[in-house]
Amino acid sequence: MGTILTILGIVVLALLAIILVLVLFFVLRIRRFMAKMPGALQAMHGFAAAFQPQPARLHLDRQKEAAWTSAPHAEAAIAGLGRLGYQPAGIWTTEQIPGATFAGFVHPATQVRALVGEMLGAGVWIDLVARFPDGGTLTVSNSPVAGSLIRRPGHDKVSEPGLDAEGLQLRLERELAGRVPAPLAADGFAAEVERFYADEIDDLALREPTPEEVESIARRSGIATDPAGMARALDLERGKRKALLSAVVKERWRESDPVAQAGWESMEDRVVAVHERLDAGEVRQLLQPIAPTLPLIEAKDEGALAYFRTLNQALPAERQCRRLGAIAVPLAAELWLAPEEAEDEG
Repeated sequence: MGTILTILGIVVLALLAIILVLVLFFVLRIRRFMAKMPGALQAMHGFAAAFQPQPARLHLDRQKEAAWTSAPHAEAAIAGLGRLGYQPAGIWTTEQIPGATFAGFVHPATQVRALVGEMLGAGVWIDLVARFPDGGTLTVSNSPVAGSLIRRPGHDKVSEPGLDAEGLQLRLERELAGRVPAPLAADGFAAEVERFYADEIDDLALREPTPEEVESIARRSGIATDPAGMARALDLERGKRKALLSAVVKERWRESDPVAQAGWESMEDRVVAVHERLDAGEVRQLLQPIAPTLPLIEAKDEGALAYFRTLNQALPAERQCRRLGAIAVPLAAELWLAPEEAEDEG
């Protein structure tokens, strides 16, 4: 199950690299034209900037049957799991990852979970997952990118790209070393996958990229691995994770606050997430669409939350954001609602 996030991240990087190459091509070919039409270049940049990283949450939608793109590979994986005694637990797609299909299985005797997944551009893979009573997990995967799986304490992951279902099962049994998986929770396979994904995303958004992750990101993105390229890759990854953290903050509040659950669809686009990982410039950027001319108030040492409140209070009353609530986990953050007409006037 932990493979979903890694594969999605790699697919996003590949698509983003293609977009950047196309943007560069058109910029070079029609530079004169763009010089006369700066708005076109700005729109192109906005398209690339709007290309979102992996979603903050997955919401699985149950399906009666799977529409596999690579049906022979998926059917072979499922047949292999069937020979091992795994029983079907459901088939799902998700709006958050167009073109993705997931089939879940559980071994009734051992309570090991299995997932056959497919994403556009990533092919078909199998995850075998043992979840333990203390909340830890062990994942054995044959995904070609499983070697770059996110590492979290208590969540061991083993990469075996060349193995089929039977081979993965043998490797899993060696890795278990007598540990007994916990039974599947009453709310089922899909809820477990959604929770696992959310935990991985929250960890990723909060954590500083490691040198190994930065080098892997640089290589997959076509960025040179010299000091300048590594610094660029680090800045890009930090920016992506900070944007992801803001999405996580919104999701955490939506999940825990009845007010958000009741009216989320009508106000989602106007909710502003403010947290202490933001610097002064980023705080001002949050308010820029709401009030293009911001008060010239310098940030002090009080932190992002206090600086946002100071700037917001200095705006005209009709331009001020309204505080919706706050969360303490995964970090201190506040949620504010921009004026309803802010988007039209900004």
